[in-house]
Amino acid sequence: MPPETPVHRKHTEEDSQAELNSTEVRPAVARGLSWGFLALLILVPLSQFLLEIAQGHRPTIFRVFEAPLAGRWTDLADRKYLAAYETSLEKSSPLRTWVQANLQSVMTRWLGVGNHKVVIGQHGWLLYQPGIDYVAGADFLGRGALGARMKAMKDREVERDPHPDPRPALAAFIRDLRAHHVAVLLLPVPDKSMVHPEKLTAEASRAALNNPGYARFVAEMEQAGAVVFDAAGLTRSTVLTGRTLYLAQDTHWRPEWMGEIATAIAGAVQRHFPLPPPTRPLVTSVRAESRRRLGDLVEMLALPVDQSLYAPEEVVATQIFDQSTNRPLAADPDSDVVLLGDSFTNIYSDPGLGWGEGAGFAAHLGRALGRPLHVIAQNGAASTGARQEFLRTEQARRLYAKKLLIYEFTIHDLTTANWRPLPLPPQQPKPVPAQVETAAPKQTVPQPTPPALVAVPLRVIGQIELLSPLPVPGRSAYRDCLAFARVKVTKVISGEYKGDVAIVAFHVMKDNQLTDSAALRPGDTVRLELQPLRKAPEIYQSMQRTDTTDDFEHVPHFVIHFAKEP
Repeated sequence: MPPETPVHRKHTEEDSQAELNSTEVRPAVARGLSWGFLALLILVPLSQFLLEIAQGHRPTIFRVFEAPLAGRWTDLADRKYLAAYETSLEKSSPLRTWVQANLQSVMTRWLGVGNHKVVIGQHGWLLYQPGIDYVAGADFLGRGALGARMKAMKDREVERDPHPDPRPALAAFIRDLRAHHVAVLLLPVPDKSMVHPEKLTAEASRAALNNPGYARFVAEMEQAGAVVFDAAGLTRSTVLTGRTLYLAQDTHWRPEWMGEIATAIAGAVQRHFPLPPPTRPLVTSVRAESRRRLGDLVEMLALPVDQSLYAPEEVVATQIFDQSTNRPLAADPDSDVVLLGDSFTNIYSDPGLGWGEGAGFAAHLGRALGRPLHVIAQNGAASTGARQEFLRTEQARRLYAKKLLIYEFTIHDLTTANWRPLPLPPQQPKPVPAQVETAAPKQTVPQPTPPALVAVPLRVIGQIELLSPLPVPGRSAYRDCLAFARVKVTKVISGEYKGDVAIVAFHVMKDNQLTDSAALRPGDTVRLELQPLRKAPEIYQSMQRTDTTDDFEHVPHFVIHFAKEP
């Protein structure tokens, strides 16, 4: 008889457990592993503690006791508080920083491996992982995808009010604006992996790609009344000619392609909703300027400071000048066209992004339309932040005078952002014109010219009632962030402030490090020096923000200086 053929079966968990139970570890090996593990647990934090003491710094490990010492014991059960503490502990560890940076350098140089945000492509190109996930993922409007995104927003991102589906917020926004005779044009900017898939893998074709749910999204937005500009289709015809449209090391578009998109948008505006002539004809001039820097994707890799894998990338940006002022074309809040956007609007105009100023998308679009634009663009916050700023009550007078709203956002925000529905503010009544005096003018006695008024800084004392979630350093695409807070004003020290509630913006992250204001918590009493946010330096207007105050009534103020009161 032939020998019996062995039966092949799947290796079960019980088999693995049995093999593990039968594994023998020599006592010397077990002791060595145990002592080595304990040494890592003790020596790494101890060395960081001693180093911070030697440098005269307060040890970071003590920050965990700040909440209990202030009587906020519930913060110890707050996932956001613990995550922020863990992140600050990690970021302050010199050993972790050194090991991570050098390990990443080895993995990138020799293995072609990026990290959770950056994918190493062909010929020195870098691509953004969330963008690839958008292109390669399932239908982002499918029930399964929305359910998974909802769970991730609640669990990993700890969103208190998650809205993974962009359609309800956008459709309501469009309908509300159209009801007040404001036309809407949406500009979803394609991700680099959609336009240049051949930079990800040599086997990919040069045809532009997209998520299978995008066509359905466009149809529903058009049904709501918007015009959706097909930037992806425009790139498809251009990419086939072999042109490079995006920066190799950065998430953003090249300046020449950005300018072509601006011209194409102006053509679409003329076709769909012709605008009345501007009140002031715009006469511009241009100047080409060479600019170079490392891209944001190189920074996201967190390589050593002296890395030599990537050299700065160089582009030629075209600055737009207003000939009436001989200065770079500025935004005009009273323009009848408003542009909402993110870093794709700010690139080449926001110095904080490192690519210079005066040559951004808003300037090129304004030149193509023949008028300056009202611009509200916040890095990484087009989905909700830019809308939120536009819908504040202080904007209402301008909001309802608009003829057209152009809404730019990066396309992968459709699968990664929180699209919170936001209501339009109440329409402000028009001021009643003063009655003209018809009687003969009364004779008046000349009065001496009063001395120039000296601006009194606004200083208040108040208690923090709500603080928006903190960013996570190293996990954001941007190095700086403002966090909004609601403060109960208990005393006005100088200046004038009406009301007992203030909405203030703290600069909580600077150069990827949490600032002292990030340690503040609800219940803290603070002394604040404030100025209206709209009057703060321009760099803060486009800075990434977190804002869960849901307050559209109060004028937001920027915190120039703060001190925690005992």
